[in-house]
Amino acid sequence: LIKNILVVLSSDPLKSDLYEQGIEVTLNLADAEVSVEAYFEGEFLKALKEASNDSIFYKKLKQINLYEVKCSSNDKALSLAEDFDLHLVNPKDYFSQFKKIVVF
Repeated sequence: LIKNILVVLSSDPLKSDLYEQGIEVTLNLADAEVSVEAYFEGEFLKALKEASNDSIFYKKLKQINLYEVKCSSNDKALSLAEDFDLHLVNPKDYFSQFKKIVVF
């Protein structure tokens, strides 16, 4: 089963607000009922591991979860708050399931 779109968040949220565009795109697609999922990697993932639950970008990220968009990463050590649903995946297998991959 080929899924539609994967939004990859990889830019450093502390240095750039590119990730906000990624979140916006994800929310807009979910709102339009397009099949979309989110994947966290790189600098974004690093910052996320160190973020507190009340940091701005964590709060923005929570919106994706509220839309019930599946969020994934390949990092076993990443444990977000219990109220954030994050899946552990193998990127190679996972990425091949999508028609389009957009990186922010």
